[in-house]
Amino acid sequence: MLARWNDSALEARYGDAPGPAFAWNPADDISPLDPVRALKALDCLEYQCAAFEGWDDCEAYRFAQALRRSLISRLPGYDDAEWGVVRWGYAAAREDARAEAKARKLAQEAAQ
Repeated sequence: MLARWNDSALEARYGDAPGPAFAWNPADDISPLDPVRALKALDCLEYQCAAFEGWDDCEAYRFAQALRRSLISRLPGYDDAEWGVVRWGYAAAREDARAEAKARKLAQEAAQ
């Protein structure tokens, strides 16, 4: 489905003839793409297909969005990140640095 959209997009955008029909061969499947490379490939596909009217309302688009959400959740550090952002910016960083400095000072005093 995605390969068909990509072929159509390349033909419409650049005049390229469709490539050979995609056929998955388990013997060629050495290892899966890591999430970053897969997201980059998905960005490329969506860039090509965005020129088509109806792209954002088709099954391929919905699949691409579900795939994007799945890949993002597999990025390194994703599971460890806090859910939601409550504090950010310079003031929060300055406050955190002061709290860390105070904690270091207290730890040093306790060690003496």
